[in-house]
Amino acid sequence: MLWNGIAGPSGPRSTARKPSAPSSRSSTGTCANGTFPRRPRLRLEIRDRLDHVVQVRDEREWPLARTDWRRLRLGEGGALSDAEGGAGSVTSDLRREAAVFDHRFDEDTELSGPMTLRLRVATTGAEDPRLFAGIEKWSHGAPVPFEGSYGYGRDLVAQGRLRLALRELDPVLSTPHQPEHTFRTLQPVRDGEEADVLIALSSSATLFRAGDEPRLTVAGRYQRPRNPFFGRFPTHYQPTTSGKATILWSPGNASTLEIPVIPKT
Repeated sequence: MLWNGIAGPSGPRSTARKPSAPSSRSSTGTCANGTFPRRPRLRLEIRDRLDHVVQVRDEREWPLARTDWRRLRLGEGGALSDAEGGAGSVTSDLRREAAVFDHRFDEDTELSGPMTLRLRVATTGAEDPRLFAGIEKWSHGAPVPFEGSYGYGRDLVAQGRLRLALRELDPVLSTPHQPEHTFRTLQPVRDGEEADVLIALSSSATLFRAGDEPRLTVAGRYQRPRNPFFGRFPTHYQPTTSGKATILWSPGNASTLEIPVIPKT
């Protein structure tokens, strides 16, 4: 099975769920000459688009221990930057629009692992708001498609979603780079109330060439059609049907996207 580059025994699948921790069981057996050699715990397939595998390699853990976790800050003009910025905000219609932020890599960069979106957000006119976050890859001014679930061939690099009333974190299951929510306690948001939320994005293993851009989109609905011929049918998520969302940031309380950069060897 494969989650946009995370490979296993049964062929391509989607980024819709993140892989569980690799099994600690050793891969040994008997053969004519004795036992099979011990196999690595993880086989990682890195892609730069839907149908092109850049590299396949064996790894020992997930996420990778050598990951350089970097935080890109959301900023004015739709910027995603690793530099400290000033205070600002962006407002979008949850039903019809998306807030969009871009970052450009100056050199070839591998992102392998989960991503986490940390937002300071306030909503108005929205009943039980939900946020849908996605990471697209853009190259030479055009989006690059990836393999999705159910054979959908125009999917994102990574994605995540959260009903804001269920934003309570689980302190036991959460790890430093993979937040988990309890989904037990309702914490309704009031109009204009600022809330800090964490949205876990699905894992991937993707190569961005120099000049390529990861694009973050945040909306109140799933950002791909559900049409059975051109979309992610039968997958469906309840959208936000009205209202606006304002994403805020400041030097002391930044809204950020954490990305898993794998150092070159």
